[in-house]
Amino acid sequence: MNVAVLLSALSTMAWVAALAVIGLAVARAARGQRFRAAGGIVIGIIVLALVLTTVSAGLVFIQPTDRGVVITVAEGGVRQEALQPGLNWVMPFLENVITYPISRQTYTM
Repeated sequence: MNVAVLLSALSTMAWVAALAVIGLAVARAARGQRFRAAGGIVIGIIVLALVLTTVSAGLVFIQPTDRGVVITVAEGGVRQEALQPGLNWVMPFLENVITYPISRQTYTM
């Protein structure tokens, strides 16, 4: 499992945890019970989820047999050089990566 997939999974778990704490706070409020730390916990988990989401949107893992073309909002629309294999950083939410295989393939009939 690569780092980009791991961060994406952690981001999803953080969002689920934030929704669970909000649900718990609403359920306790409906029963007339206080949940004193709910505000701080919710804000902390949401900030963590936003950071993890942003970082996971910016990390791209390119396989050794692929190259990545970065589609960007900057002038020209694409980066001049392709992304090499390994872990790469792109601007989160502003750039998108399309991977293309460069390995040789043999077809037989």
